[in-house]
Amino acid sequence: LNYTLNDALQNEFDRSVAVMIALASIGSLRHSETLGLRLGKFFHDEYMAVTDAALREGGFDREYYEKHDNLMLIDTAVMHIGSEDVEKLPKGDRIRVSAVPECLKKIVEYAMEQRQEIYGIVGREIDSKENVYVPLINIIDNRPLNSQKMGRKWKEYQERRNKRMVKAGLEPIPLVRYHDLRHTHSNLLKEHVMQWQISYNMGHIVVVPDMDNTTTRVYWNDRQPERGNIINYFDTHIKIDWDKALHQPINREGSILKVNGSGHLVVSSAEKERRKAQGKKFIFKEEELEKLFLRQDND
Repeated sequence: LNYTLNDALQNEFDRSVAVMIALASIGSLRHSETLGLRLGKFFHDEYMAVTDAALREGGFDREYYEKHDNLMLIDTAVMHIGSEDVEKLPKGDRIRVSAVPECLKKIVEYAMEQRQEIYGIVGREIDSKENVYVPLINIIDNRPLNSQKMGRKWKEYQERRNKRMVKAGLEPIPLVRYHDLRHTHSNLLKEHVMQWQISYNMGHIVVVPDMDNTTTRVYWNDRQPERGNIINYFDTHIKIDWDKALHQPINREGSILKVNGSGHLVVSSAEKERRKAQGKKFIFKEEELEKLFLRQDND
């Protein structure tokens, strides 16, 4: 997990890639929950937008939640049903509170810097109803998420990571489903955190072996979510080399690709001439666009 997170932060211009990985592996979110998580449910600042109804539905103490900025409310899942994306409650209709370790918060804040830079260029404002995970091209185009694309983006990222590993003489990591990152989350914690804490954090029914009694069925609750052990585990074991993370701005001097004030992508004159000479079309795939953001005319 540390290798994958560092690879994404050091090589992927689109910072949402690292967010996608971290929300499942550190934050415990399902595919549908990653797509449904809003800024207002993640942040505990001016963006916070958690209703009393949602907290009551989940059985959580509002005062406790507001005081603990290392918690996020998971109350929305986005699923593709028929021909459209539909918002529903999470699996089992269970609203939950999940831990937000500092390492996860820092990855999301890193991605938000890129979003705020684009918004500064195009004149938009951050809204608490926006998704936490939004791919770069969607931010630029102000385009809504497509739930069917995230699994593909995860697969394509793994393929790029493995190419870099082979080039560096390393054994590539086997490809896994996005949901398997939740398995990573629980397996990392199982030797260090009580099972009932992991279950509450992941949105599972709490079952304690040999303790199916009135205490567990009636009195145990998650009204004041205790996630300290989970937070401590990830903040101790996730190692990010932030000095090596990509920090290039969107519109660098000499960049081949830039974003203008209307939210349109503008290709440099030199790149246009190169593509004409090579007979290339001016139709770009998302992956190519992200590479062009990193290139400069003198490369």
